[in-house]
Amino acid sequence: MYSITNQHLSQLNNLIRRLSDEQFSKPIIALKGSSIGSHVRHVIEFFVCLCDALETRELNYDLRKRDLDMEKSIIKCTETISRISKKINEFDSDFPLKLNADYSILDKSEQVTLDTTFYRELLYNVEHTVHHLAIIRIGVASISPLIELEEHIGVAASTLRNKMTCAQ
Repeated sequence: MYSITNQHLSQLNNLIRRLSDEQFSKPIIALKGSSIGSHVRHVIEFFVCLCDALETRELNYDLRKRDLDMEKSIIKCTETISRISKKINEFDSDFPLKLNADYSILDKSEQVTLDTTFYRELLYNVEHTVHHLAIIRIGVASISPLIELEEHIGVAASTLRNKMTCAQ
């Protein structure tokens, strides 16, 4: 799990280092006015929530701290990614967590609490990262078509394996 997580965090880190802060924070029409930085911030904040849960054993992605400065600073993002990676790698076994959430789209709040585990949430964060890398890929192509990204960025592992099987 740690290797997989680190691979995806490295992909994110390497991708954003290819951009300027201006490109990183620029609103993009193809992304409905959001920026690459806003997607990166979002991904990072989910990982930060998971890191916070390492001590509390409770997790609530809805209550994440939204650090809008992170949307403008590649350096701040890369430093945070480094801290996340280090923190996650300190834990070498799975353990239970309580996940608190409210997925209601109505005016009325509907809080739910579910049993989950650290590994399950680590996997969720990896999938969440892949999803946002696919969106970020669209953003990069929109603002700078000259930046070439590796084919596998933003593509699920099962899709990559399926493509390799079909190619053989």
